[in-house]
Amino acid sequence: MAAAKTIVAAALLAVALAMLGAASGPSNAASTRWRRPTAHERTTIARDIRWAWRVTDAFAVDRRRGLHPVVGDVHVSRTDRHFASAAVHPLNRLGKQVAETATVALMHSRCGCR
Repeated sequence: MAAAKTIVAAALLAVALAMLGAASGPSNAASTRWRRPTAHERTTIARDIRWAWRVTDAFAVDRRRGLHPVVGDVHVSRTDRHFASAAVHPLNRLGKQVAETATVALMHSRCGCR
């Protein structure tokens, strides 16, 4: 389980770069490439983002500041359901957003490491 999550965390950067390139196209075309997630997909994505928040270096500064993640808009690729993006809002203990919203790219992968 930990190895599978490590693979996902390692893939975040590569997928983020690919998604940033795809997002630079016309906004009209981009809206047809994404769909809203199912309830199960959204729950899984939110759980994985909370896991990444706790253990990856990408969020270390925000963790030290005592912030916690709130997952906002989630979009799943229409062409390949293994790719998704989510807006992560870092909130303080009072529920105020005190840092920039992070757009996180996710790639679902299966690992035979059980």
